Amino acid sequence: MATNEIMQKIALLGLYDGIEIIDEVLSVIKAYLAGNHYNNLAIDLYCPICRNMSTFNPVNEEQLIPRNDTSKYVKMEAFEGRRMNFLVLHFRCARDKTHYFCVQLLLENGRLIKIGQYPSRSAIDAPEFNKFSKILPEENLSDLKRAVGLFSHGIGAGSFIYLRRVFEYLIREAKEEAEKAEKFDVDTFERSRVSEKIEILKDYLPQFLLQNKMAYSILSKGVHELSEKECIDSFNILEQTIELILSEKLEKKEKKDREVAITKELSMLNAQMTNGA
Repeated sequence: MATNEIMQKIALLGLYDGIEIIDEVLSVIKAYLAGNHYNNLAIDLYCPICRNMSTFNPVNEEQLIPRNDTSKYVKMEAFEGRRMNFLVLHFRCARDKTHYFCVQLLLENGRLIKIGQYPSRSAIDAPEFNKFSKILPEENLSDLKRAVGLFSHGIGAGSFIYLRRVFEYLIREAKEEAEKAEKFDVDTFERSRVSEKIEILKDYLPQFLLQNKMAYSILSKGVHELSEKECIDSFNILEQTIELILSEKLEKKEKKDREVAITKELSMLNAQMTNGA
């Protein structure tokens, strides 16, 4: 089932972050309130109870409006007329219908502001990062989880610091691997800027990192120059960038591990057949 991009964006907002109520957003919210097109409003999230990725489908719970306004049409009119300024979105896990995801939104100055969420963003994202334990030291895996935790509490620059630490670890690790090569010039490397270091290490870093090395400069700018709001607005795309870099690295390691394991088994099989011949 295809997920709804706008609902997915709302689900991934940080606490007290918001989204402008443009026509596309209004259309999605109206569909939710009316109970229409639910198959088009699904989102994908990690379910911390199932401990797996799952599709969450919307549930049309009664919204917090006067009891006599029970009609779905009245609810839509109340929202469009800005008479309903508090909205609760409920979603149910497709794996187990007793598992819920809930978002609380406040309508303010033409924006929907996330003022609450259950389970928390860190509870949803952090466990999913455990798969990277194969390629990240415990300290840097914790950095990744802390970044999401800070973001989920509306802390922007602080979350950037921990994302940057993960990025810097990848560069350090690549440098250690490159130092094993005879032609690696340590002095030149240490005098270089980060963008230049990445270019020097291009044979040892994931391709997605090379293609998006500007992510580091954005993270650094966030730590030193950007406002909290600018950091919060930019967090999701930067976190996803780091995750894609790590996923590429993990996939490469798992492929290599499979190759080693299969080569070993083939060698054993060949030895058995040779000895038995």
